[in-house]
Order: sequence, then C-alpha cells, then structure tokens
Amino acid sequence: MNAAALFRDAARAHPERIAFYDGKRAITFAELWERVERIHARGRVMLMLPMSIDLYASLLGVLNAGGVAVFIDPWVGLRRMIQLARAAAPDHWVGTWKSQIVRLVSCGAAAALGRRPLATNRRPRAAAAPQDAAIVTFTTGSSGTPKQVIRTHRILIAQHERLAEAFPPKEGDVDLCTFPIFALNNLALGVTTIIPPIDLKRIDALDPQLVARAAKNATTATASPPLFDKLAALADRPRFRRILTGGAPVTDAQLRAWIAAWPDAEIVIAYGSSEAEPVAHIEARERLAAGGRGYLAGRIVNGVDAKLELIDDKVGELLIRGEHVASENEWHRMGDTGWFDEEGRFRIAGRVHSTIWRNGVAVHAQLVEQAARGDDARIRRVAAVGVNERLIVVIESDADVAEDVKKRVDADEVIVTREPLPVDPRHNSKIDYAKLREQLC
Repeated sequence: MNAAALFRDAARAHPERIAFYDGKRAITFAELWERVERIHARGRVMLMLPMSIDLYASLLGVLNAGGVAVFIDPWVGLRRMIQLARAAAPDHWVGTWKSQIVRLVSCGAAAALGRRPLATNRRPRAAAAPQDAAIVTFTTGSSGTPKQVIRTHRILIAQHERLAEAFPPKEGDVDLCTFPIFALNNLALGVTTIIPPIDLKRIDALDPQLVARAAKNATTATASPPLFDKLAALADRPRFRRILTGGAPVTDAQLRAWIAAWPDAEIVIAYGSSEAEPVAHIEARERLAAGGRGYLAGRIVNGVDAKLELIDDKVGELLIRGEHVASENEWHRMGDTGWFDEEGRFRIAGRVHSTIWRNGVAVHAQLVEQAARGDDARIRRVAAVGVNERLIVVIESDADVAEDVKKRVDADEVIVTREPLPVDPRHNSKIDYAKLREQLC
C-alpha cells in the first residue's frame, strides 16, 4: 500500500474541510489532493522548501507518484547541506531559488523542477510496495559519514497508526503544528493544520504575537518547547485543549509555567527520535507529581519492544524495535541512557555520547544537570561535561550561583557564565556537548 492512500482517503471523506492554513491562504483537502495528483516526479526527489503548502503538496505528490522524497534539515550549515545533498544523489530537485545554489554545487545533474513539480502530461504511476522507500532524511551530526534514515511506506503507515493511537484528535480539532511528521498524521486523520509564521532556522527569534494571531482558531498545538515558552509569556495567548511537545528536554519549571498559562489544557511531552516517533510520552502533571531522578519520558507506546544494554548496574542505553522504527538492524539504539522505574516508565539519565567517565565510574550528564539546577529560577541552562576525567558543570546565569551549585553536586569545577551555552539549532534547547567541550579545552 502506498502511504499516500491515507491522504487520498481523508480528502475523499472531508473534501471541503481546510487541510492547511498558513496565515495568508488556505487549501481544502480536495484542492490539495487535486494538486497532488498532478505531480509525477519519480526517482529520488530532493525537497528544499520552507514549511508551507507547497512543501506538503510536493511531498504527497512524490509519494503518490511512486517516488522517494529526500529532505535536508534547513537548520544545518551550508557546508553540511552540500555534503548531505551529494550523499543523497537526487534525480530531481524542488526548492527555492537559494537552494538551487546547493544543487549546482553538490549535484548539478539533478533536474530542477522549481517550487511546484507539475507534469506536462499524464503518465501511469509506478506502483509502490510497502517495503519501498518513501521518505529519506539524514542524521545531522557535525562529523562523520552522513547516515540516511529511510522510512518505507509500511513504516509511514505504522507511524500514523501509533501517533493516532497515542494522540487521538477530537472532531473539529485544528492543530498549530511545526513538526512535518505530525502534520502528515493530521492530513491522514482529516485534521486541519495551521502552519505558523516562523523560520525553523531561527526558532529562537520567532515572534510570539504573530504565532498567537495565526493560532487564534487552533484547538491543539504541536511544537518544540521554545514556542510554548514564548506563547506562555503573552498576556493574550491562544487557548489550547492539548499541547504536545518534544524533541528536547523540558524542565519542571517550564511545565509549571505552561500549566499556569493553560490550566485547562492537557500538556503532553513526547519522546522519540528521527528513526522512531513516538517511543514514549507522559502528561505534564504526572511527571511533576512523580518527581525523582532522571528525565521521566513515560511509558513505552504500544507496538514498541524495548530493552536496556547496561552501562553500569542500573543505567543502560535504550534499544527499541517496532513496525514504525526505521532501522537497518533488528534493534535500534536510541542513544539515550536511563532505566525503567517501578511503574515501567523510562527515565532518561543522559546521552550515550555525553556519559562522563570519572575515575572509572560512569557519570550521567543529565542526572548531574538536574541536581545542579534544582529549583533555582536564576539558572537558565546547565551542562555537565567531562574533560580529562574531570567533571565540569557549566551554568548559564546572570547571578553568582556557583557556591549553591557546589552544595548540590560533587563536581571538580563549577563555571558560571552569562554567555549562552551552545545548543542545537533545531530546537534551541539541547546542549551541544561537543562544542562546549571544545570551548573548555
């Protein structure tokens, strides 16, 4: 089964319903599907468009035609973008005029189809088998060989089933959404998606007033934590029945602020990765009530098998498998360390690559950071890194909090800085440990 059939069925069931609204224009499910059926790009098609109606129409069109849609995250640097484009080796290229520069430098042989890849004549579509590749993305590590993440049609369908089960919509829902996979799930469910006016390359610079105006008719919101931080600070904020976030750690202080801003909303933190979404989730109030050590990710969702590969007596790397998991191996390594508590919920201790070895003992960064932060509102960010088997805790704060932090953690050194700690460009939340370690060395 071609995964595009999910969206075809939704268009037939809800032809006059709005599929997307971007603040300036709207398109119904029927109009979107009419555009999709006019697209006949096959082979590997690189899509380098901003989050927009054009992007989703192009993506569905490529899938429907039996092609493979290839994506490069817009927040990676130009050099990395060129490297990934060469590794992708696309047959066709759909993108903005700026992206054509990347095409010419990296793979000029790819045919440029402009922003809207429309066929000049009708041709029979190539059949797509469940095991055929549908979407290709890349891991975005700063070094090493680019690794493709391949979602087959079977994986996309299974992912839709898991998302629909874990986060079911209500009739009439309108979702403010910044995550493409969740927007595709909305389409398959017949849910209207609002595309907010933000630049994914500059999530830290978004204008919350513009987003709030765009979201005035939204009933739910699906986005990374910084967006909700900014909306929560507004006096005239949109109302949501459900907030769904993920992609980066969320502190207890953030959750308390969101609950104060949206006291009647269900606030859910989802846990997953590029290769597997969703893996687990938990409601904000349950997480706050549970307390304890570690970042509480919640219970593993239906359809996922999970196990730990132990690093020490209790903490290990999480390995998972399931129909919606894109992995070349039977078990996919999540790259996160942690343990399962007495209620079967997964608690994250840190990343495998951020594990600190101190005198032969594994020290897990996130546990140290959690203890160092405590409930101190003066602390913006915390990072624990290992340098030559020394545990260094770096605090981003305008206040002199070093002595207070030293009382909470056993560190070799505590550094307080007013300068922002390096974070990932995608969510503006995850600490870039490699870059911070370079700064300290």
